[in-house]
Amino acid sequence: MASKKNTGVIVGVLIALLVLAAVAGILIWLFVIRESAATISMKRVPVQRVYSGHMKLDNVPYNQNLEDPTSTEFNRLADDLEEILKINCKQVEFLSKYYTTSVVTAFSEGVLAYYWTQFDIPAADLEMLPEFSEERVLEALWNGIREQGKCSGQSLHISQV
Repeated sequence: MASKKNTGVIVGVLIALLVLAAVAGILIWLFVIRESAATISMKRVPVQRVYSGHMKLDNVPYNQNLEDPTSTEFNRLADDLEEILKINCKQVEFLSKYYTTSVVTAFSEGVLAYYWTQFDIPAADLEMLPEFSEERVLEALWNGIREQGKCSGQSLHISQV
């Protein structure tokens, strides 16, 4: 009887050790191996950042045609502002590498111009993504627009970004 009892204890201890080893293996796979594989796959995907905003134009008189995206006035002013956005994004080295496009989407009374700007960040440069903030983009645009206004007697006066 004593040998049967000892055999039962040994079998019980072995089963308990196998269960503990299985649980430890699953936890290691779940928290170590699977997480590192997910991180690697996430780094391989390029990222798009789109920032939207508005600009206040002081020297542009309000015109009802500016609210119609098919009008000549809308397209002319939108093209001018998109060019200003492009020039300013291309002048800042940090932004110029990733700048894709800017689009003016609407005008409203006051005259406010609503726009969005897109930046494409390749997978190789994802480590700098936390530095790519809306505040940094807006600051670069505002500084560029101020400098551009001082240097050239541009016809558009932008007072707010």
